[in-house]
Amino acid sequence: MTSDFNKALIAGVERVAAWSDILDDINVFPVADGDTGRNLIASLTPLRYLEENQEDTIYSLLVSARGNSGNIAAQFFSGLLGADSYDGLAQAVASGREKALQAVRQPVAGTMLTVLDNLVEFLNTHDFESSVEYVDKVMDVLEESVRTTPELLPTLKQAGVVDSGALGLYIFLEGFFRCLIGQHNGFRSISTIFQGLLEIEPSYQAEEEEGFCIDTVIQRDDKSQATIDMLTRHGESVVVIPHKDFLKVHLHTASSREAKAQIESLGDVIHWEDDNIGSQIKAFKRQQQRGAVHIMTDAAGAVTREDARELGLTLLDSYIVAGEKSLPETLFSPEELYDTMLQGTH
Repeated sequence: MTSDFNKALIAGVERVAAWSDILDDINVFPVADGDTGRNLIASLTPLRYLEENQEDTIYSLLVSARGNSGNIAAQFFSGLLGADSYDGLAQAVASGREKALQAVRQPVAGTMLTVLDNLVEFLNTHDFESSVEYVDKVMDVLEESVRTTPELLPTLKQAGVVDSGALGLYIFLEGFFRCLIGQHNGFRSISTIFQGLLEIEPSYQAEEEEGFCIDTVIQRDDKSQATIDMLTRHGESVVVIPHKDFLKVHLHTASSREAKAQIESLGDVIHWEDDNIGSQIKAFKRQQQRGAVHIMTDAAGAVTREDARELGLTLLDSYIVAGEKSLPETLFSPEELYDTMLQGTH
């Protein structure tokens, strides 16, 4: 991948980071847990530090991926990384879309998958041109794709917002394409073009749900369809990504403990993260009651992301790089960071 593509990927990640709070605020599907922005930042951060070996970057993407949108996006970008020229862009995007689609057990229209479908269709019928006019046409198509998501998903319609994952991908792609042609300004105002679709309707009531959002990596040579089907039975919103000798799995389940016991029977669990969905939904509901004054502050390690959401603050993150991992400071758990420091990792 050329330096132009590398810079374009970084520009896309930075755009998502800048709008991550909005993505959290409108995240009501598949559950109203308000974490799409956080998950996309964590999932896409490896694109800021591309490895010389493309397979190493793909591995980092899949291990870092969090949440439904993050895991789907990680699969898309594992395909997009294959683009080595403008001529190969359409094929790489199509490959990424197929990888993302295959990973989702129950694909749903009105999500980032719909945006990817429209992007593939456009690139297949319009040869890439390094011009502002061409990128404007791409973004016109993707803007309309995001705008129609409430018509495809009743939950979004009830809440009065667009899909947060679809919007996150749109934001990334605008940064990516404009940087790719050397345009570093002229970005469309998200709050203007999606006016009226970025605030949840006061009448919307998020459904109470309990359970856990799990992201895990399993060391296993057998990646047969039978194994994937078995994982699907352990939860909902399932994304399964086979890669080399491991499986990356995302799912929602009623019991984290039971799911872990069942998954451990399939192979060695080398990475495990879980979030309490019930607690996230309660925090998301409280977050909707914001006042007229909004505070932005440098996190500086003193304010957690959870505390910031509780208080209605926007955090301006610095990045911590520790070994093979790089994350905004508020997404690096203190326990993991201290353990990394004790091990002498740089």
